[in-house]
Amino acid sequence: LALDRDLERFFTARVGIRLLAEHYLAVRDADAAPLISACRPADIAEAAAAEVSELARRAYGASPEVEVVGSTDAALTYVPKHMRYALGELLKNSARATVEAHRGRSLPPIRVVVADGDEDLAFKVCDEGGGFPRAARHDAWSWFWSSGPPLGRSAGSGTGGGLGLPMTRCLARYFGGELSLRPLEGHGTDAYLHLAKLGTGACENLPKAAEASPGNLDSSVPHHLYFDDSAAAASTRW
Repeated sequence: LALDRDLERFFTARVGIRLLAEHYLAVRDADAAPLISACRPADIAEAAAAEVSELARRAYGASPEVEVVGSTDAALTYVPKHMRYALGELLKNSARATVEAHRGRSLPPIRVVVADGDEDLAFKVCDEGGGFPRAARHDAWSWFWSSGPPLGRSAGSGTGGGLGLPMTRCLARYFGGELSLRPLEGHGTDAYLHLAKLGTGACENLPKAAEASPGNLDSSVPHHLYFDDSAAAASTRW
């Protein structure tokens, strides 16, 4: 949908503007910067899991256990808020699906695997929440589609209601990462979140639509390629 593309452009630009604003405020107020060099993914996953577990208990009266395994000692340069949001959204989806698929029965755990590679830091979030049809994979990335009511809203996990997955992918792609889903209908879903290691060649990965202003003016291109200098000079005389 054209509107989906427009919203992706809007939210991608919003991510950059917010990062700039937060960095400026951090410098001005001598506060913690949004980008830190010792971001610990396992700790962020544990914090997101605790928050989502509380939301699930409040909404359903039960919550599956979340196991964080793999490279639990890994650290990298990244934006903790982005990582926390992404993991919160994936865990919310997994928790809701698991509880709804196993009502009245023992809840299987959700596994979060942390993989520390040379190129990126990756998470695999595995659940046994029944999965979804492969035909619905494209719907999952629409800003207007949701598989069910939101589990709840929180500072680290967004607002729910269908925005979580496309926003999470938008955040991952901003620095060259990616989010993909592998559903097994009748069993569960594996979500793969790849986050590029910043400071090792990774940088902002903006789509063409987000590189230009609403007037399609690319700030990296000299202004004389857009405007006639003689016309600009004439306009300054008025």
